[in-house]
Amino acid sequence: MPLLQLFSESRLIIGSRPPKTWKFKHYLRPGDWKSFSRYSPFVRHLTFREDEGVACSALVALAVQRPAQYRTSHLLPNLVFLNWIISSSDYLALCAIMVSPSLTSLTLTMKGAGGLLTEKNDVIGGLLCTTANIAQGLKELHLDIEGFWLVKDMVDILISFHELEVLTLEVGSPGAFIARDLKAHPTIRKLKLNIQDFNKSITHKFKPLTYHEGDYPALEELTIVGDWYATNLTLRSIVPAPTRTLTVCSFSLPNLRRWQSVYLKEEKTKFSDGPII
Repeated sequence: MPLLQLFSESRLIIGSRPPKTWKFKHYLRPGDWKSFSRYSPFVRHLTFREDEGVACSALVALAVQRPAQYRTSHLLPNLVFLNWIISSSDYLALCAIMVSPSLTSLTLTMKGAGGLLTEKNDVIGGLLCTTANIAQGLKELHLDIEGFWLVKDMVDILISFHELEVLTLEVGSPGAFIARDLKAHPTIRKLKLNIQDFNKSITHKFKPLTYHEGDYPALEELTIVGDWYATNLTLRSIVPAPTRTLTVCSFSLPNLRRWQSVYLKEEKTKFSDGPII
């Protein structure tokens, strides 16, 4: 069900040309919000796909045209799961208006976005900072971002998610750097890294940190998708943590059993390899 249908149908119009998206007929008046405010607390899961369902102008209207009497609570006060799939930077910051303190899972997918990477990364950092401040009980965070390059700031932001348990980073080479520097996070139990297309020209910047007892204190499951070179660099910084399951997905990883004996000491630890997914 399109989110805008929480408003009266008399206030909505759907575009006649593809992609057909919902938008408002006119500027929203205070009376237009009664229906939305009545039903919005029942929204628990929301998936947004750019150009499928809601026009950008309608999201802007939700952000700036909300009357003062309806700002005493968040737009979707009981939202638990938010999946935001976009290809344009224009839609990225608008994700923040959907974040509420009840949010426990956020998936952010951004492919093919134009513009300068530095500008895009600034918006991503700002969005995640806002999320960390509002959704302090967030348990799961999944980032699938093309052309991403934001390491030190990202580590600081991720550490500020004090209850984060599941982290997926599908961001290419930066994922290895972020994982290396995130070892102090106290609550991450499951970590998945997609570091395919690792840029070997930057490996001189990648200085594996020596593992110390207490690093990644809660880590139980680690999944790495990437070639053997990137995987080996990453593993040096993460294990031996208290990991019980290590899954490596790659075309070619030599001496898997030797890796198992070197990196994983617990008898209950499982080790598997498979095709890149």
